[in-house]
Amino acid sequence: MIRKVCFLIFIFHSVLISGGCNVNAQGDPVVQIKKSIAEKEFRLAEVQLAVLVAEQSALLPQLIEEAELLAFFSDDSVNFDPRFGSLDTLKQIYEICITKDTEKKFEWMLRKATLFMNFPEYFPGEKEPALKACLTLEPFLCPVLMAEAMANSEIERYRNHKISLEELAFTWAETDKFFSSRRIAAGKLATEIEAAQTRTDEQFNKVFPDCAAIQERYMTRALSGELTRENARAALCLIYFRKCERFSLTNTLFQSAAKNETNAWWFRKNATLSSDPNEKLNGFEKSFSMETHPELKSLDLVSISEIYVSRQDFKGAIKKLENAAQLSPAWGVPQLFMADVLIQGASTCGFDPFTRKAVYWATIDLCRNAIDRDPATAAEANARIFEYKKLAPTQQEAAIRNLGMGDTWPLGCWIERVAVVRF
Repeated sequence: MIRKVCFLIFIFHSVLISGGCNVNAQGDPVVQIKKSIAEKEFRLAEVQLAVLVAEQSALLPQLIEEAELLAFFSDDSVNFDPRFGSLDTLKQIYEICITKDTEKKFEWMLRKATLFMNFPEYFPGEKEPALKACLTLEPFLCPVLMAEAMANSEIERYRNHKISLEELAFTWAETDKFFSSRRIAAGKLATEIEAAQTRTDEQFNKVFPDCAAIQERYMTRALSGELTRENARAALCLIYFRKCERFSLTNTLFQSAAKNETNAWWFRKNATLSSDPNEKLNGFEKSFSMETHPELKSLDLVSISEIYVSRQDFKGAIKKLENAAQLSPAWGVPQLFMADVLIQGASTCGFDPFTRKAVYWATIDLCRNAIDRDPATAAEANARIFEYKKLAPTQQEAAIRNLGMGDTWPLGCWIERVAVVRF
């Protein structure tokens, strides 16, 4: 890392001395990096023939770092021209790494596929086979990382004035829906997918306008009736991304954007942003009825259950959460929400002190079920189990009622289930 930083400083120093980016070949940072790469590639070929494993292992990371530097400078500011052959060099480096760095084979395959995706005119016909190879190796994770790469590519295109803000807003909407459904279905990979979504949103955050700028850009045209449906949709995407407080014309925008809409995402996002419980409920129910992805239908049901809880309809909330769990059996969140509902709702039942405590036996089972379904919930679920055990009946309290490990205790009222004795 220190060598890389020093090399960057040297390159920037070369650019400054030369009076900017239009420099001659001797001082051109791209030319210098390519020369260094060529020298290392030549040496790498020699050490491979001589089977000098140690030197080969030392050369590879240096080549990789310089390839990344080359990619860093691959823009118009240094008059980068793909005809220089630098992209071929990068492709060769990735192919070497795919062969030699077996622990990170998928990562290098993905980088190569991304290279083909970003320069399709330079690598005709190579993108699809590279993507298929990635999918074969990592059928679940590859689409997630490709979605991240494609989003980043679109952000760069926006920065280079090749697409509009509105087009980029729609890109975010598609990636948001994709990441949400994948995260719910991911099981143990949920953490990696959430990290990919966080990284992507951080990049969108750098280029999207803030709430005040969104209002200034779109609201005047909306008032005058000059805002097209597509621009209204783009404005809503930006509002949803920023989680802006409801503007006076947000509903007007939504009515324009959602007219004849069949994509549930719009209704889900609008409901999420709304502060009106009835509007939220109607939005999530509409989204649920239109959605085709089981994972996203589950997400709607969890949101609906929260509204039911706010109305103290605990039985209705549990039914929604049970349906969500059936639709997405690899998602543990509904189980954890059910535990919350049991604890909150039990206070309305008038239980005796022992039965109030016995409710925690049921919540412990729900947490264990969450872990079995979805390893990504293990940290939170185990922390809850640790606390719930302190609140559940002790072995001595259970013995007074002739209860032993594995016995059951009825939980009546709206709960209508039995708690299994756990110590």
